[in-house]
Amino acid sequence: MKRRNFLKRTVVGAAALLTGNALSPLAQSEEPKPVGFPFEPIRPSSEDELILPRGFHYNVIRAWGDAVTSRERFGFNCDFTAFLPLRGQASDEGLLWVNHEYTGSLKDSGNYGATFARVIGGKPTMDDLKLDIGASVLHIRLNARTHRWEFVDGSRYNRRITASPSNRPELLSGDGPVVQDVFEKHNIDGLGRQIHGTLQNCGGAQTPWGTILSCEENFQDNVPEPVDFSGRGEIGDGTKHPFKYLGSKYGWVVEVDPLEPQSTPVKHTALGRFRHENVAIWARDGKPIVCYMAEDRSQGHVWKFVSREPYRIGAQNRAKNKTLLSEGRLFAARFEANGEGRWIALDLGSEVTPLKGARLPKIPGGAKKLGDIYTSPGAILVDAYFAANLAGSTPIPHPEDVEIYPLDGSVYVAINAGNGDSDWFKPEHGQILRLAEASEAAESRRFQWSRFSISGEAPSAGGYANPDNLLFDSKANLWVVTDIFSNYLNDPKNSAGRYGNNGLFVIPTAGNQKGKALQFASGPCECEMTGPSFTPDEATLFLSIQHPGEANATRDGIKVKAPQGSNWPAKKLGEAPRPAVVAIGRR
Repeated sequence: MKRRNFLKRTVVGAAALLTGNALSPLAQSEEPKPVGFPFEPIRPSSEDELILPRGFHYNVIRAWGDAVTSRERFGFNCDFTAFLPLRGQASDEGLLWVNHEYTGSLKDSGNYGATFARVIGGKPTMDDLKLDIGASVLHIRLNARTHRWEFVDGSRYNRRITASPSNRPELLSGDGPVVQDVFEKHNIDGLGRQIHGTLQNCGGAQTPWGTILSCEENFQDNVPEPVDFSGRGEIGDGTKHPFKYLGSKYGWVVEVDPLEPQSTPVKHTALGRFRHENVAIWARDGKPIVCYMAEDRSQGHVWKFVSREPYRIGAQNRAKNKTLLSEGRLFAARFEANGEGRWIALDLGSEVTPLKGARLPKIPGGAKKLGDIYTSPGAILVDAYFAANLAGSTPIPHPEDVEIYPLDGSVYVAINAGNGDSDWFKPEHGQILRLAEASEAAESRRFQWSRFSISGEAPSAGGYANPDNLLFDSKANLWVVTDIFSNYLNDPKNSAGRYGNNGLFVIPTAGNQKGKALQFASGPCECEMTGPSFTPDEATLFLSIQHPGEANATRDGIKVKAPQGSNWPAKKLGEAPRPAVVAIGRR
């Protein structure tokens, strides 16, 4: 159900989400009734194809290089998707949002550079790199005769949001504390609150008021990450950091309104600057908005934001709701060995109590509070990662997607991999954690945590490896997409090699198969499947096929042989692999 149906139920006031126990402890939650599965699970595969259960089919909606507008193409490495109906909750026509996460640098562009000449023509330029990231808005319609989704060419809704190439400059705006405290106070790039586009867009969410939140993740690949204690950043030099942009203006959550094609996207600095993997929203009428977030890095954090103003249901409140994420409080999670946890506020008055092994900046001697180190609230937010470490948040190995359980509001967190720093996070191939707030109040400062699932068991016996994106359907089944490192796929020398290509699994949260991973899809070779989302009726599942052929590029059958490289979606030897977004449904 994920980012859309959960929010839809919130908007219409479904009892399952709006009861007083919405965020009660897990022991008090109502278990879902056992459900059957409308598909026959598949086995792991190393085929260069999107493999689905019997009775299902897919069609490619748009692939890298396909036209979106008369001047712009569909970007590279698609990721998060969301479907916005154009008529109420209609499931046969709407706008499909698609993130584009990354390409590569001109010096080392991987399969992007290796396939560019075949797909686009010529050699990629800096403007190509900026054009092929960001996001796409696609007007799509279901053909009732063929049961295939079709792109509506020429629609006024079709749109690209990019990293502002020189031949198509695009300025976004910022709001929240960092604008005044940092951007306008120092104004290093002369743009004030304005920002050159968006980049490295990974996960996201659909808001209850019908906009999209898009998360900037590994921005450090293109712009400088470090800032000083006043929040001052640096401008990229064009070499180590290829984009000559001010680094402090990236690493944010961006809000975009696809229903208003001329609107300016806004970066919400109140949600903090870090390597945002995704965001999940909890909304109740008359209560503050709560955003849960994760940060995908070797010592990342789990985050929580609580808006200052309350959310109000109704179209008449849409304009006001679009400002809710501009003010609020940011928290980072501290996990304890006994299964307890607490949310640490990142304020000037927060105590400096770092955990052993946390990465820390060089701080002034005698500093006891964050206010002894940082000059303003905005300076803390722009350096949120290090501020969280200083305040004692728990470093976690690669926390990925965060989603809200539709029956009780508990929070599920995918941990992609493990490390030896703690027994809690040691499983080599990751795990899925479950957090439950101590009270239903948005401002709850304590939670309980437990393991819902540990990956690494045998394939086809409930096993999977390296969970990434999560998705709940309307029956509270958990859909899990895996992200095994491309060089490990199908490698018999690696423990992850036995799982075949990356897969999409369904894990029941109740019934006699509770906790068992049933495989629904296997992706093409060397790809990562990302961004699953449903239409409101759940008859269609949208899925991004990211970086097919990432490790070995185009399969030619001579130098690059199966299962290395890829030719998907063309499926002909010598044809360049292309990232694409697909629609999956029953035949």
